[in-house]
Amino acid sequence: MDDVLNDKHNVFKYRNLKSQRSKRNRRGKNKWVLKEKTAEDFISYIEEKRQTLLQSGFFQEVQETINSKLFPPHLPKIEDIVCYGIGSIEKSIISQYQLALVLILRDLFEITGKAYAYDPVSTPIDLEIFLHYEINTINANEQRDQSRTKLFFICHIAHLDYITT
Repeated sequence: MDDVLNDKHNVFKYRNLKSQRSKRNRRGKNKWVLKEKTAEDFISYIEEKRQTLLQSGFFQEVQETINSKLFPPHLPKIEDIVCYGIGSIEKSIISQYQLALVLILRDLFEITGKAYAYDPVSTPIDLEIFLHYEINTINANEQRDQSRTKLFFICHIAHLDYITT
């Protein structure tokens, strides 16, 4: 074990974090100002993720599964898409990928009706992003309208607040 730690190509040194912090504090406040991200920034990130998903093996598998097993041709056309539990697009890369997948599914199924999203953690920037993609936000968990054929996209849910009968 000592040979690995003392190997000239694998040198490991402990550093005193306290002394580094005090040096940083002596320099003063951070002089770099980070630009706050806007809805347009996140929209471009989502479009990048959309292209990544379209080119991935994962999406090819999803498409094959959908076409062969889940939605045979005799089923009625899906009119709307409802997304529950997508999370905050502003705060989560995973949520950005999930929204990209929802947009792909909307195109794949040629859903021309409405798109809805409900998540209690949505931020004002998330709401701007939904508006850009013509996704209506549901302000509360509502009883679902069964008069139209809908695709429900349900992401990670920590509890059963989304389930209605």
